[in-house]
Amino acid sequence: KRSRKSPSCRLLQHSELASLPPAHRAPPAFTRTGVVQADSLICRARRTGWIGAVAVRVDSCEPPSCSPGPVRTIAPFRSHPKQPKPSAASTSHGTMALHAGPLARLTTLALRGPAAYRMVLRGSAWAVPGTAAEEEPLHTQEQPQHQVERPVNLDDVFAWLRWSPPAGSASGQTLARCFPGALPATVVMRRSSALLRCMDKSLTPETVLYAQSICPDEINNEKDGLASRMAACWGERGQAFPMGGLGGAPHVGTTGFTAFSQHVPDNGHILILFGPHIAIGEDGELGKFRRAGQNADTTACGAVLAAYHACLAGQLDGDDVDMSDIQQYWLRKKVHACLHDIESASEPLQELINKTYVAVEEQMLRIVHHEFGDGQLFLLGGIQINLPKPFEEHFLPLMFRVSSRANPQGKDLLPELYKSGGDVRKGINLGGAIERYLAQQDGKRRQR
Repeated sequence: KRSRKSPSCRLLQHSELASLPPAHRAPPAFTRTGVVQADSLICRARRTGWIGAVAVRVDSCEPPSCSPGPVRTIAPFRSHPKQPKPSAASTSHGTMALHAGPLARLTTLALRGPAAYRMVLRGSAWAVPGTAAEEEPLHTQEQPQHQVERPVNLDDVFAWLRWSPPAGSASGQTLARCFPGALPATVVMRRSSALLRCMDKSLTPETVLYAQSICPDEINNEKDGLASRMAACWGERGQAFPMGGLGGAPHVGTTGFTAFSQHVPDNGHILILFGPHIAIGEDGELGKFRRAGQNADTTACGAVLAAYHACLAGQLDGDDVDMSDIQQYWLRKKVHACLHDIESASEPLQELINKTYVAVEEQMLRIVHHEFGDGQLFLLGGIQINLPKPFEEHFLPLMFRVSSRANPQGKDLLPELYKSGGDVRKGINLGGAIERYLAQQDGKRRQR
């Protein structure tokens, strides 16, 4: 019975070479000491028996006679007679090709883009083991390896997954122009959760009390949105304590937060997601959203935009507070305080939602405290961005902070949130989507 375990690229010690059949021994030219950087050596457990040409560059070596030689290209070849022969692999200046002939019986060694694998050769030979069904693995300690990821534009991957609008679309251009750094809901949830669990293994739905202060607009609570995903990940039975009113402001106030914080489990923690929202229409217009069952766009966030237009029209309430519309009164006061900055901005609605976020954040920091115990308080704040279907809601993180009674000043986690996914793969599980995307792009280039 054939094993489905994927093979791995590794180094074989000189003592192991004698135990290999002659057909499996690596080329003797590469049994010298040096640092070899290959163009993405990727082993896959394909059953076709393909071997690809491998371009390598010697960065440093001993003896000097192992310096980079003339450029050579060895075309990939096939070991299965029914498979078509792939096109030749190209090499660039300062590279030399590793002869793959002796590895004909082994599983695929594919060539993928620049600088994606780095390995130190210490009197060793290069070999690629086959599947477990073909040969028994050699139980030796592998040499340290440092993998350098292949550069990839994550925005292109998100668009390929249909999480984000394409860069050339109207909504994609507005998203990139007005909210650089915004991420799909799936990514924000996975990165933030991975970072929290990495910081403290005790953070689980059983030890964390989750709340959110977002606008009650129904489009902010769709099942594929960030709020629903965070509640499913951290909330008790998938629920969240609602703190937010119009514009996402935490209108429960100090009393509401104090009552909520008394529900924290013993030695537990609090996690709060907060912020206002704004939509981007299919035509790229800020503040417009096509809701289910409607034939025309409507405003989002309607309350924030209504407050803005009321201030432009001079419709201010003065000191008289309408108790039947107190949340909108709060929004109008906040917008009016920075109306000049909003009007003078190149993108007034972008500036409007940025100022709204600042007001919401200030209110959140005013009401939270650490009297609930010795646990930690996590605040994840930003701007929700509603996008036309089928794309995911996006979120622009503007605050990610942890604090506690012992450390009230807290620690800024926002750089770690971006760093955890900035190198493509850490803190984000795309289920092999990046590799599939890169393979598709390679296929398109070969066709051209």
